[in-house]
Amino acid sequence: MLMQSSQELSFVAKCGLSWNFVPGTPQEIPTKLVSEAITHGLQAVDPKANEQAVEQVAAEKEAAVARVPTIEDAIRKMVKRNLRGDFTAGGRPNLNALFRLSQQELTSEELDPIWNKIKKEFE
Repeated sequence: MLMQSSQELSFVAKCGLSWNFVPGTPQEIPTKLVSEAITHGLQAVDPKANEQAVEQVAAEKEAAVARVPTIEDAIRKMVKRNLRGDFTAGGRPNLNALFRLSQQELTSEELDPIWNKIKKEFE
């Protein structure tokens, strides 16, 4: 998607790709990174596309919030059953084991705040 910034901005995506934006000079951003780009303040050149992208980001946030209770319940089950492979050597929930139990894919960044909350319950 063609995106632009109203100010000078360096956008570095979590995957490591980066762009330097100058006002009035649009650049192509891969579709998979549009949500992340919007959260950094970039806007689509096409106003209609920008509106759709903002709506998509809001829907993704809602979906992420809605699945937190399912993930929390799965982590609690993992803690109670304490099976080998459920946790990493560092003590964090194993993402593969968590997926098998909850059917929810998530990243380490998504897991961190949920795990920190659950961990306090068992301390």
